[in-house]
Amino acid sequence: MAVNAVLPPPVAAGLPDVLTATVERVSGWGGDPARYAASAAAGLAALRAIGGEPSGGGAAAADSAAAQAEPVALRAIGTVAAWRSGIPAFRRASRDAAAALPREVAGATLGLEAQQVTELLAAGDDPLVWPGAGSELALVGGFRGLGGVWTLPPSDLVVAEGTLLAVATGEQWWHVELDAVGCRITPAAEPLTQASPDRARLVAEISTDSYLVSVGRRG
Repeated sequence: MAVNAVLPPPVAAGLPDVLTATVERVSGWGGDPARYAASAAAGLAALRAIGGEPSGGGAAAADSAAAQAEPVALRAIGTVAAWRSGIPAFRRASRDAAAALPREVAGATLGLEAQQVTELLAAGDDPLVWPGAGSELALVGGFRGLGGVWTLPPSDLVVAEGTLLAVATGEQWWHVELDAVGCRITPAAEPLTQASPDRARLVAEISTDSYLVSVGRRG
């Protein structure tokens, strides 16, 4: 996703049990486990910095204390981090969770400044809003042998209403759901209906030299 270009590379991070329990599930939900771990760790560090966790007792004791003292905050951080890892299905729950967290904690988890979190929440459930983002949204698909989705290059494309696309690879259609931080690609029996220009929020183009589809926000 384009919004990930401004983030530092994900790093391994030790997390409390309430957060590590989700790491291995993220991949199955379509997210990036490393991005989840890095986002959750950043949110946890911000929570500690504002006194959301008792100090002292070493890292293990601190993690235990955090889990006991701030279970609601930790679960909220986990929900926000799950969306930030690239899972559109977590968007609504993530924004509710972010609204319940201190702005600096939500911002650290999302990779945004505190004021940008306020801007994001003010947009409600608009799936494409991301403070400071340009028109570029994502490159989706890719060759399966290189970590992508498809074994054949895209051959047809339908831009549907809202934030949905349909992409054909050979005789197989795929439905693509996007938001500002992730996408979900699922096999489908048939394409979606082409949207009129006033109903589509995306522009998309099949790459001529790869298995990717370039997607942007309609101006």
